[in-house]
Amino acid sequence: MKKIILTAAMMVMPFATQAAGYSAAGCGLGATLFEGQSGLGPHVLAATTNGFYGTQTFAMTSGTLGCDVDGVINAQASLYIDSNLDQIAADMSKGSGEALDALGAVMGVQKADLAQFRSVMQANFTRIFHNETTTGSEVTNSITTVMKGDSTLNKYVG
Repeated sequence: MKKIILTAAMMVMPFATQAAGYSAAGCGLGATLFEGQSGLGPHVLAATTNGFYGTQTFAMTSGTLGCDVDGVINAQASLYIDSNLDQIAADMSKGSGEALDALGAVMGVQKADLAQFRSVMQANFTRIFHNETTTGSEVTNSITTVMKGDSTLNKYVG
C-alpha cells in the first residue's frame, strides 16, 4: 500500500509544480540552469542543484530565480486560514484581534496599513463569510478579491 501511495505522489508531483508555472524541480538555481530541458535526468539534476546550494528557499523568499513570491504568500495565508477559520471569523466580525492581525502579517500587510486591513475585513465580513459552511479556500478567495478592490491593500495580493 505504501508503494502505491508513493508512486501516485511521485506521478502527481511534477504536474502540480508545472501547473503552478514551475518545472518538475520547482524553482531556484537548478530549475533556472536546466530550464527548457525535459526528462528525468535534467529534473533530477535541477532538484539536486536546488537542494545542494539551498537556493530554492532563498528564491521562494525573495521572488527570484523563477519563484513567485505572491504564490508563496497566498499558500501561507491559505494554510493559516484553514487552521484558524473560527478565530479569524470572530476577529473579523469585530474588526480586531490576534487572529485577524496574524492573518494580515501572513499576507504581508505592513503595520502602516494594518488599520485599513482590519477596517476593510470588518466591512466585508458578510461577503467573506457568506454562510456558516464557508470553507477556508472560499474565505481565501474572497479576502483576495476584497483586497484587490481596495486601493491601499491591492498591493498585497498582486
